[in-house]
Amino acid sequence: MDLRALRDIGMNEAEISVYATLIAHRPLSAREIAEISGLYRPYVYDTLTKLLEKGLVTRVRGPKAHLYRAVHPGRIAAIIDERRARVLEAVDRLRDAYRETDADESVRIFEGSEALKAFYEEVYAAIREDRTRRLYVIGGTGEATRHIEYFFPKLLQRGRDERLHHRVDIRMIYNASAGASEIARSYSDAVTLRFTPPDRDAAATTIITDTMLAIMVLKERPFVVAVSNRQIVETYMLLFDRLWEGTSPKPE
Repeated sequence: MDLRALRDIGMNEAEISVYATLIAHRPLSAREIAEISGLYRPYVYDTLTKLLEKGLVTRVRGPKAHLYRAVHPGRIAAIIDERRARVLEAVDRLRDAYRETDADESVRIFEGSEALKAFYEEVYAAIREDRTRRLYVIGGTGEATRHIEYFFPKLLQRGRDERLHHRVDIRMIYNASAGASEIARSYSDAVTLRFTPPDRDAAATTIITDTMLAIMVLKERPFVVAVSNRQIVETYMLLFDRLWEGTSPKPE
């Protein structure tokens, strides 16, 4: 069995090995676990102590030594739920602090796929918290899904499930050569699409919200510069309105 995903909840290789051994051969003594798993016996004792603390193993007194039994794997799902609840509580506290200290003017750089996810999460949070009622895009290419293939559709689906598209005016001017991405077409009920004239493609994608202007390049490695400045945002909102008037609802 490939159980490497258990590392995501803080289990190390020894803990995974001992737990899997007990699932397959329960109950066992520490000596038997060491023989089956190939782990050094003192290391097995230490690992069993950690698994007992996590509630993944139970211990009973056997005729000669303690015997250990793995609890139902559903306990792992419960651990994940418990940790998720604690994390969300911490996130709520951090979110409140973030709002209090968020500067009116800032310039930030997001570089790489993971940073791109963070950028989109910030845009999503601004919509969800009613800090943004407008989301405009110039030079759309659909390249984001190539860099964060699974994340982007899930983020959009979260927004649809929460009906966020009813709170925000989303308009996108796609590059004529790119056409509309599959994602954009899939969410045509939430997004108003238009296209640049032929041979007028933008080299970078511009995203404008009520609180931020972002310039994005998504070629080899994602690179985003996000500016929070009211005057800059208002200027680009006006620019977007002018550009919108000169675009077409279908690629030419």
